[in-house]
Amino acid sequence: MKILVISDSHRRASSIFDAVEAHPEIDHIIFLGDGVDDFEEVGFVYPNKNYYAVCGNCDFTSTLPTSKIIKLNGKVIYACHGHLHRVKDGYESAISAAKSVGADILLFGHTHSPLSTYYDGVHILNPGSIGKPRNSKSSYGIIEITDKGIVTNIVY
Repeated sequence: MKILVISDSHRRASSIFDAVEAHPEIDHIIFLGDGVDDFEEVGFVYPNKNYYAVCGNCDFTSTLPTSKIIKLNGKVIYACHGHLHRVKDGYESAISAAKSVGADILLFGHTHSPLSTYYDGVHILNPGSIGKPRNSKSSYGIIEITDKGIVTNIVY
């Protein structure tokens, strides 16, 4: 199973469409906030995908939760935007929140800088920003869950 992970589009919906169209085989798409309106447009065009989303600090009118627990293919994913965990100052709070719910995977955005790592039993993925990158090119993430394990990747 492959999962597309996107964050921080900031009114650049075309970037989300580009990522979705580049991976037609993917059925699950997770959006990590700051551009929820952009993400909702994709759902209208591709209604047969499975969508999961949390709101970010710039999604002022969103009624989405700030974090979400997603169970896919026998794995637990803790998804959040990251601002409430102050991920710009460190990842400890976000990792603790993920571990407290038994998550195998922690997903967050907010920093606009991509990260793919493994720490203390948790796969950590920040897809960076698909619409407004800080120190790199636009990016998004791909998670692959197989019988052999979990692989997280950044795509530029």
